[in-house]
Amino acid sequence: MPIYWGDLHGHTVLSDGNYDLATGKRDRDDNTPAHHLHFARELAGLDFAAVADHDYALTEEKWAEIVRDANHFNAPGCFTAFAGIEWGHQSGGGQEERIALACGHKVAIWPGDDPPYFDWPNSTLEDFFRLVREHEGVSYMAHPCYYSLSDFERSDPQADVGIAMAFAEDATTYGCEYSGCPGWHHDATSGYTVQEALARGMKLAFVGESDTHHGMPGSGPLVGVHCEELSRQAIVQALRHRQTSATTGARIRFHEFSVNGTPLGGETRADRDRVSVCLRIEGSAPIVGVELLLGHPGATTPFPVVWTERPDRKSVQLETEIRLPQTPCLLYPRVLQADRHFGWASPVWIH
Repeated sequence: MPIYWGDLHGHTVLSDGNYDLATGKRDRDDNTPAHHLHFARELAGLDFAAVADHDYALTEEKWAEIVRDANHFNAPGCFTAFAGIEWGHQSGGGQEERIALACGHKVAIWPGDDPPYFDWPNSTLEDFFRLVREHEGVSYMAHPCYYSLSDFERSDPQADVGIAMAFAEDATTYGCEYSGCPGWHHDATSGYTVQEALARGMKLAFVGESDTHHGMPGSGPLVGVHCEELSRQAIVQALRHRQTSATTGARIRFHEFSVNGTPLGGETRADRDRVSVCLRIEGSAPIVGVELLLGHPGATTPFPVVWTERPDRKSVQLETEIRLPQTPCLLYPRVLQADRHFGWASPVWIH
């Protein structure tokens, strides 16, 4: 199945996407939605991208500009452009901002040409979820363990289909897998990490996002979407079915990750205490580590690594059996390249 690369979280001058990476000042005025999508397509070489400006900054006129430019750049089979938003009110310290800081930020996209305007001053988190559901969109938890911490109890499983495994702030990449994960500039906040969401029984797609505020989508972590065609509907459906992988920016291709023949994002049954795992991975640099991690509802973090291989080559094809101490559980792979880039495939859940 083809793998398409994209970045669903980026800001423009219509909210706070006016940061100049060269000067460190917020004085750019050229990072329009059209510039953002042009950069994604022509300079970053992405297959899809979204403008996801902050809801609190958008008016109906600004939203109309985002929708117009997304429709202009959208060309199924060549490049897919989305109009999206980042939910997370800021209202000068009022109640809605406290709710956003308590619930976390969420990125939403819709598959249609006329996605709905979110009237944020008169809306709640529940209204946001309803808008996502009613217009057949999807949302995911952005930077769940930094700044605005994601409240996993206030998630709607019909809307919130994913979680960011890695994101960037300016030129710094942050990891969200588990608290205490080595190799990151700042530690993930305990209680709000990807593994802790999975340990609560949540079934989520892994996403990478740049969260760019300087007009450079694709300059940080990426999401790989595994689907048959490059279109809005296909990408949304793949996210909904968790057919995704996440990387810190390298295009690490999980051509196959399956458990008992069930591909990434799926659910399968174990008829005995072992399962068969197949991996076929193509790196952008030599792959120096492949690990399988095993989690289950109620598990403590970090999840144990139950299988490791150190191949030191760009293409890897592996088969192994994993013993399951208990079910239900989940398995997912983590890959490390020689250039220090990471990649993860969404889990397979085992009953």
